Amino acid sequence: YQRRVREIMLRFLANRTINKANNLVKNKNIPNLFFSPLNLSNYKQFNSLNNNNGFNSAPKLLNFTLIRNLSLNSNGKNNYNRDKENYNNNNNYNNNYKDNNYKDNYNNHSETKSESNKSQKLKNATLLILILFSTLFILQNYKSFLSSCKAFKRIWGDAVATISITSDYYFSLKNLEGEEKEKAKKDCHLRSAEKLRDLFFENGGIYIKFGQHIAQLEYLLPEEYVKTMRVMLDQTPTRPIEDVRKLFYEDFQRYPEEIFEVFYEKPFSSASLAQVHYAKLKDGSPVAVKVQHYRLRETAKLDVKVTTWIVNTLHFLFPALDFKWLSTEMRISLPQELDFKLEAQNAEKCADIFKARDDIVIPKIYPHFSSSRVLCMEFMNGCPIDQVDKIKKAGLSPTLVAKTISEAFYQMIFIHGFVHCDPHCGNVLVRPHPKKKSKHQIVLLDHGLYRSLDDPFRLSYTKLWRSLVLVNEKKIKKYSDKMNCGDSYHLFAAILTASTWDTIVNSSFDEHKRKPNSQEEKDLIKKYAQIYFLEITDILSKIPRVLLLLLKTNDCLRTVDQALGAPSNNYLIMARYCNKAINLNRKKKGGFKRWWKVFRDTILLECAIFFFKFFGNKIKN
Repeated sequence: YQRRVREIMLRFLANRTINKANNLVKNKNIPNLFFSPLNLSNYKQFNSLNNNNGFNSAPKLLNFTLIRNLSLNSNGKNNYNRDKENYNNNNNYNNNYKDNNYKDNYNNHSETKSESNKSQKLKNATLLILILFSTLFILQNYKSFLSSCKAFKRIWGDAVATISITSDYYFSLKNLEGEEKEKAKKDCHLRSAEKLRDLFFENGGIYIKFGQHIAQLEYLLPEEYVKTMRVMLDQTPTRPIEDVRKLFYEDFQRYPEEIFEVFYEKPFSSASLAQVHYAKLKDGSPVAVKVQHYRLRETAKLDVKVTTWIVNTLHFLFPALDFKWLSTEMRISLPQELDFKLEAQNAEKCADIFKARDDIVIPKIYPHFSSSRVLCMEFMNGCPIDQVDKIKKAGLSPTLVAKTISEAFYQMIFIHGFVHCDPHCGNVLVRPHPKKKSKHQIVLLDHGLYRSLDDPFRLSYTKLWRSLVLVNEKKIKKYSDKMNCGDSYHLFAAILTASTWDTIVNSSFDEHKRKPNSQEEKDLIKKYAQIYFLEITDILSKIPRVLLLLLKTNDCLRTVDQALGAPSNNYLIMARYCNKAINLNRKKKGGFKRWWKVFRDTILLECAIFFFKFFGNKIKN
C-alpha cells in the first residue's frame, strides 16, 4: 500500500516536472542545474518528438521513467553511469520511435496528399468537361440562347411596366376626391399610356398589334390611351437590312439582290409583324416584298405564353375578370398571321370574291418569290383611307369611298362568310381608277387575318343585324340567344352597334347616320362601358370565338368611317346586304313560298327605306 501511494505521488511530481521542462525547452530558457547530468541536445530531440506526436503514451512513459530515475537514483558514480546508460537506451529507443513514427506520418501524409491531388485533378477535369460541353451547346444553339436572354429581358420589361403603372395609379389617386381625383386620374392615364407605348415599341410584334387595337377602342377606353396609341397605326419599328438578308438566305438560299433586279434596302412601310420593301423583278415588274420581322415566331410564342399567364393570374386573383378568350384567340390567330403562304391563299380567294367589281382590287401574288416568311406581290400605290384632304385633292368623293368600303365588307360578312378581320386605315388604300379617272378604286392589303363563317352562324348573325336595323326587339332577343347572350340582349346589341339601347330603339335610319359623331354620344357610351364593365367581360367570354374578330372588324370599319367624316349611311347599306343574304339562302332551297318571302321582304325593306329617307318616321317591324 505504501509503495502504491509513493508511485502515485512520484507520477504526479513527474508529470508536473515534465510539463515544466517542456515549457522551458519550448521557450529556450533551460536551467543547466536541472539537466546537468544529461545531454541537453538529446533531450531537445526527445522533447521535439513528444511535441510532434502530441505526448503519446510511449514517450510519456519514457519521460516518467527518466525523471523518476533522475529523482530517486543519486548515489554516486555507479548510479550516474547506470542512469546515463538508461538514458542512452531510452534515447536510442526514442530515436528509433521517432524515425518509425516519422516514416509512418510521412507515408500517411504522402498517401493523403496523393489522394487529395487525384481528387482535385478529377474535379478540375469534370469542371473542364462541363465548360467544354456548355460552350459547344451555346455555339450550336446560340440563337436559342440569345432568344432566351431576350425573352428574359422582355418578361422583365413587362413586369417593371406593370408594377410601375399599378403603383402610379395607387399612389396618385390615394386619398383624393372629386375634381382633384379626376384631374389626377387623367394625368395618370397619360403617363401610363406613354409607358405602354414605349414598352410596345421596344418589344414589337404582337405588342404593336395590341397598341393598334387599343387605338381603335375610343368608345371603351380613356381618351389618353387611344390618342397615345394611334401613332402605332402608321409608325412601327423597322428591322435592319442585315436581318432581312439573313431571312432571305434561310428561306431561299439566296440574298435579295440575287433574286430581284432592284431591291431597296430601306422599307417604305412597316407593320406589326412585317415590313415592306420596294423591288423590281428581272422582267422589270414593280413589286412590294413583305418581309416578316426576323425571329418573330420565336418571340411570338413567348409573348403568347406570357399573355396567357397574365390572363390566368388575373382571373385567379379576380374571378370576375375572365379574359381567357383573349389568350385563346391569340393562340389561334397569331400562327395564321405569321404564315405568309396562308396569307397568299387568302388574298387570292378575296380577289375571286371581287372579280366582278372594278372598284375593289387585290394585289397579285407572285408565289415563286414567296415563302412562309416572305410575300412578293404586285406593287399598288394609293392614299391611306384616313387622309381625306388628299382624297379630295385627287378629285374623289369621300362619301362614295366610304360607301364602297362598306359594301365590300358587308358582302364578305353577310354573303360570302369570308371576312378580312383587320381593315384599319393602314390596310385600306384609295386611288383614282386607272381607266375611269373620275372614279375611285379601293386597294385591300394585309390578308393575314381572315375568318370563315359557317352557314348557320352567318345566317343567324345576318338576321340579328337585320333585326337591329329594323328595331325588332323580339327577333333581337331570339338571335342574341343563338350567340349565347339571350339574357343580356340589350347590352349585347349595344356592344355590336357601339350605341346605347335607347339610341337603337328610338333612332331612325337618318339618325343612325349621324351616330356617333357627337362628343356627347361618345361620353355616354364610355360611361355605360365603365358601369357595365364586368357584364361586358362576361358576354365576351360566352360568345362564339369567331364573333370576337367580327367585333374587331366592326370597330375597324367604324374607325374608317369616322376618319372619312361618316359620310355614308351604313345602316341602309347593311340592311340591303342582310336582306340579300337571307334571300339568297331562300332561293337555294327553292319553292314558291320561299320565293314569295323573298319578294315580300325586298318590297317591305325598300318601302321602309323610302319612308325613312323622305319622312324620317320610325319603324318597328
